[in-house]
Amino acid sequence: MHVIHEIGPVWNTESRILFLGTMPSPASRLAGFYYMHPRNRFWPVMEKLFGVTLSSVNDRRTFLLQNNIALWDVLCGCDIDGAQDSSIKNAVPNDFTQILDESKISRIFCTGKTALSLYEKLCAKNTLFRTKVFLRQVQQMLRGLWKNFAKNTERKYLQTHSINKAGKNLRNIFRTFAKIRQRLEYIPNFS
Repeated sequence: MHVIHEIGPVWNTESRILFLGTMPSPASRLAGFYYMHPRNRFWPVMEKLFGVTLSSVNDRRTFLLQNNIALWDVLCGCDIDGAQDSSIKNAVPNDFTQILDESKISRIFCTGKTALSLYEKLCAKNTLFRTKVFLRQVQQMLRGLWKNFAKNTERKYLQTHSINKAGKNLRNIFRTFAKIRQRLEYIPNFS
């Protein structure tokens, strides 16, 4: 099915980082906002990482803007089956000119392998010269952190439980998120 992206980007002139997904899922398109499928880890991880509760779309939009975080997707249209990124064909990229020219974005984080691959293939050549871009694939970290939130969070569990195929333990995941948070805080006016 051909899908047109109808959810506008969340950003303002003070935005300093940009999280990019691939294309909104059917649940997100229905809700009119990003990462709205109940099993998506993005919002629960942001809540834990920043120590906030984000119960509505308005809360989430306000949180992003107050923390100078922009949110959008790589594609403005494509043929896709449901939410299966692997089924994407006839991909058409979003135009990042305005958001990058009129904001202070200096880092771009792709939330999945497909988003990263499509960004590099379709967009990077047009944006690398305008802004300093750091691409990071964060889906594995989100998955690992969410598994911990959904299960037991006792210290013993954090010290011993292996949470992903690569054999990294939860402490490493938390350290990685702490490093990301520190890097974000180095951006003036991030917090």
